[in-house]
Amino acid sequence: MGLRIGGSLGPLRLGISTRGIGGGVGPFSAGTSWRRRGKSDGTVPALFAIIAFILVAWPYTLGTWAAVKLGAPPDSAARSVTGWTLEVIYVLGLVWLVLTFLNNLNRARAAQDLEERRQAAQAAARASQDLVRRLRANPCGGPDPALPASRRLLMRFDDASLVEPRPERRGGPRVPTKIANGYLLVTDHELMFVGPERSVKWRYDKIFDMHTGSDFVTFNVTNRQLVSGVSVGTARLYALLLTVRWGSAVASDSELTDIEVAARQLKRDDAAALAAIVP
Repeated sequence: MGLRIGGSLGPLRLGISTRGIGGGVGPFSAGTSWRRRGKSDGTVPALFAIIAFILVAWPYTLGTWAAVKLGAPPDSAARSVTGWTLEVIYVLGLVWLVLTFLNNLNRARAAQDLEERRQAAQAAARASQDLVRRLRANPCGGPDPALPASRRLLMRFDDASLVEPRPERRGGPRVPTKIANGYLLVTDHELMFVGPERSVKWRYDKIFDMHTGSDFVTFNVTNRQLVSGVSVGTARLYALLLTVRWGSAVASDSELTDIEVAARQLKRDDAAALAAIVP
């Protein structure tokens, strides 16, 4: 025994039962069954076509039906004008809704982009401030529990990634790729990436070349074929480069004046960039 629920509004009809669903407009109708069939009989596409027609044309159909109910002849101009008036209002409303949605979407994207830029500027400003503070407080670095007593820590970068060459696709060229996460210690003797599974060191006196990418630095080291490096993110990249110069200067007993001047300028530049983004 099947159960059915249905109704109609003027020429529009819709019904649903335990056997299937159906609907129609005027003389047109279609339906489909819940039962599985080995071969489609075309009722599902027909039903979708009816539903699409209803969604688009229901204002015209409703308007003409209402005009006839109010006394307009079936073939009169009043019936057509009423139907087309409702249809135009409906279409204009849909256009307004779509334009409003797109406008709100663009605003949301712009706000998200502004927030990402603000967060990047804040991260850069924090890195610059930390660099200047450390450089002034301990020009030659300070002790750290993670280092031997003979080593001095200049800067620690959390949320760092180890970078090594990997092919993007099978047989493709090898490109710098982040392969492990951890933190970076910049000391007066070397750079140390420390991760849960791997640790890599780059001694200043062994580095003979550096390559800077969009958010990473790789080092060519004497007697080491693998060119590896570290990424600390775009916002902290320049602070990392300046810290590497700092460590190299300390290791070679060089003058630190130019590094402090560059660090101060970096702090001013980041503060200006942040002020331009944040009202």
